[in-house]
Parts: sequence; C-alpha cells; structure tokens
Amino acid sequence: MSLDGNLSARLKEQISRESETIQGATQEQLNAMRSGLQGIYADALSTIEADMQSQSKALAKRMRSLILWPSLLLVMISLVICGGAWAWTQYQWTQIQEQQQRLLELDTLGLEVVEREGREYVLMPSGAQAFKTDSGLVYVRLGE
Repeated sequence: MSLDGNLSARLKEQISRESETIQGATQEQLNAMRSGLQGIYADALSTIEADMQSQSKALAKRMRSLILWPSLLLVMISLVICGGAWAWTQYQWTQIQEQQQRLLELDTLGLEVVEREGREYVLMPSGAQAFKTDSGLVYVRLGE
C-alpha cells in the first residue's frame, strides 16, 4: 500500500500542480481578456461620447438657425409695416394740412362752403362773377 499510497499522493500532488497551473493560466487569460474588453469598451464609450457631443453641437446650431432666421424675418416685416404706417400717417398729415391751408385761403377770399339738403355749395362774396369756359368749366372772378 505504500506504493499505492505514494503513487496516489504523487498523483494528487501532480493533479494539484496541474490544476494550479491551469487555474493560473486561465486567470491570466481572463485578466488579458478583461483588460482587452475594458480597452474596447473605453474606446467605444469615448467614440459614443464624442459622437453625442458633435451631434448635440450640430443640433444646437441648427436650432439656433431655425429660430434666428424666422425671428429676423419677423423683425424685418415688422419694421416694414411700421415704416409703411409712419409714411402713410405723414402723407395723411400733409394732406390735412394742405386742406386746412386751402380752407384758410377760401376764408380770406370771402368764400364759404356750406351743406344744405345733402349737397355742398360755395357761397361767394357779393360782386363775384361766374363765367363758363369753352370746355364747360365754371370759374369765378372775385372782386375787382
């Protein structure tokens, strides 16, 4: 039995050593694979982060342009509308002033515009004479 016991002990010892060698080699391979996968993971992660950052910058730039151009267009349209309204107001004001000036001139000549029964008439001072032109228009000669 001593031979069997000795052989059995050596086999156990050899199996134990081979097992340790296999476990050590397996652990080294696992560590190498782990570090390789970690490198691949880190590279993939940095690539994804860089892509996301560039995409977010591109999206922000596009959003700015999508907001900026319509806003600028609205401001320009508003300026045109305000400018047109101001010009129309100035034109109307000039027309009112001219009409007021004409009324003052008529008053100084002694003419007066009156409305009776829905019709307008021009009252002239005494001594005014009305004449008809060849084209059919009427003119008035005021005082002599």
